[in-house]
Amino acid sequence: LYFRLNDSSTRFSTFLLSLCSPVLRSLLCCGFSEGLSREASIDEISSDAFKHALDLWLGKDFVCGTIQTLVEVAAVADRFGMTRVREILEETIVEAADSDLNL
Repeated sequence: LYFRLNDSSTRFSTFLLSLCSPVLRSLLCCGFSEGLSREASIDEISSDAFKHALDLWLGKDFVCGTIQTLVEVAAVADRFGMTRVREILEETIVEAADSDLNL
């Protein structure tokens, strides 16, 4: 599947996308045009934020450069129902807050 995001076009595995998100599973496997054409376009999401979300879902470490990156990745996770990614982001925020507050 070629997934066109706000700033680029990237090829992703349909199988992987359908596993990581119930929203993408429905989009790709339930007869929608995106699943049939093998091309999807989403204008409001940056490719970096989407790739970070997938990396988190795959178990890779998250290195947040800015709060804006964190917000964008959280928006992707929320939009696509990526529950595990939201949990990881929440844990990251809580750990950062605890260390900043010396709790």
